[in-house]
This record gives sequence, C-alpha cells and structure tokens, in this order.
Amino acid sequence: MNYTIHQALFGQDQQHGQGYELLQTTHPNLKLVQRMGNSTDLIENVPSQIKWQPALRGRLWEEYYLLFKTYPDT
Repeated sequence: MNYTIHQALFGQDQQHGQGYELLQTTHPNLKLVQRMGNSTDLIENVPSQIKWQPALRGRLWEEYYLLFKTYPDT
C-alpha cells in the first residue's frame, strides 16, 4: 500500500494583510487544499485571554485523512 503525503501552510499573509488563507502547499490542486483549510482552524469565539498551545489533531475529510499541527498565533 502506498500513501502520498502533502503539506499545506495556512495563516495570515503579512505582505497583503489578508486573513486566514493558504500560504503554501505541495499539493497540485490548490482549490481542493483551500477547501480543506476551512476545517483546520482552531475553534472560533474563544475568550481572548486563552493562549493556544501547539496542538496535533487529525480527522477524516472526504476520502482524505487530514493531520493538523496548530501553532500559537503570535
């Protein structure tokens, strides 16, 4: 059995002042990766005093398995 693993980096584009978006990926289908990215961010509407620690999570998404490593937003 063979697996292909791709990486994608999501975050804020500092040069263009945009919000959460796809910054880089090794996957050839950018539209697919952008759709995946909508399910990778941390929970919204959390009190601002909570400091997020790096987190490792994973879940099934369509026919893919997504593995996320979330870093604190500095």
